[in-house]
Amino acid sequence: MEFLEGVTALEKKVILDEVHSYRGDTSAYMIRSSMTRVRYKDEDFPAHQTDAIKKGDILICNNEFGQYKGETQIALKEMKNDGTRNIDVVKATPHKKTIVDPFTGNKSASKGKERTTVNPDVTSEIKEDLRPIEEAFTKGQQEMLHNIVEHHMPVDRQMIFMGYETVGEMKVFLIKNRDLLPEAYRQLKILFQIKEEEL
Repeated sequence: MEFLEGVTALEKKVILDEVHSYRGDTSAYMIRSSMTRVRYKDEDFPAHQTDAIKKGDILICNNEFGQYKGETQIALKEMKNDGTRNIDVVKATPHKKTIVDPFTGNKSASKGKERTTVNPDVTSEIKEDLRPIEEAFTKGQQEMLHNIVEHHMPVDRQMIFMGYETVGEMKVFLIKNRDLLPEAYRQLKILFQIKEEEL
């Protein structure tokens, strides 16, 4: 996890020490952990790092956001920043990104828009599916995907899953997590065309 310059000790505490839970309403743009704004409503969250938001960035709403001050969010899409959200953790940058495989502990780095590597013990069909979800799924399917992820995955798994760039990588994640996330797997395996004989 890479904290950006200017992140306060309070913001690190909010991100690292709190037990985050997904807010019940769905959004294709944000995963929202709203209890932090309740616990820290009297604390100071000055604005900093209010550049454009990229997918995977971890955000904390700052003093400019009124009643939402202190809320923790994870961006699911790129979007403009109106100055009310501090970018505290960068999931990916345009130049280099590192993703930790939660099962092997291995890291894979890529530059630019090159894809991250996946565990080699999957079928070639999965490894070769390099389409991003924006190309593979309709808008309605993407909304369904986000809804299932937000309701049936804990926040840490949501961050990992939505950080992958391709359909193939997401399929590998679902297959590896099918016992830990049975309901998410059950609902998504049709969308990702996961065949039991592949397992």
